[in-house]
Amino acid sequence: MTSHDGNFLSDDHRKITATLLPVIAKVSRVLWLCAVCVICTEVMAAFLGKVHWSSLVLSLGATFFLVGIQVFTLRFIARDPQRIVLGIGAGYILKITVLLTCVLCGRALDLHTFFIGLSIIVTVIIVMVAEFFVFISLNKSAAGN
Repeated sequence: MTSHDGNFLSDDHRKITATLLPVIAKVSRVLWLCAVCVICTEVMAAFLGKVHWSSLVLSLGATFFLVGIQVFTLRFIARDPQRIVLGIGAGYILKITVLLTCVLCGRALDLHTFFIGLSIIVTVIIVMVAEFFVFISLNKSAAGN
């Protein structure tokens, strides 16, 4: 189903993609900045709370993967808007897999699972709030034009 010039995307899809990619790039930068803040907070909390280093490593890995999955999902959706349901569904499945893997590994290794779970919850909430405010600010700036 290629068009006459060999491209798979129609002109409408190219316009949507061209509009979404700069927005997704801005959201991605904000998400990674939030991830750095969460990681610094996790490290400080682990040292102050005397949490085992393995719990810290699991929580840091979870934070990194959760933000990475979110950024990947957003870019996937921006590149092919017709597959939005697939992108969102796959993102949720991957996030749940990361969550379960980290908590169950922590439990199997007899680590501080409360710290791991709390860091995952904080990461998810911060990612959602950051996305919300970035999209709202972009919507307001687009409405002002």
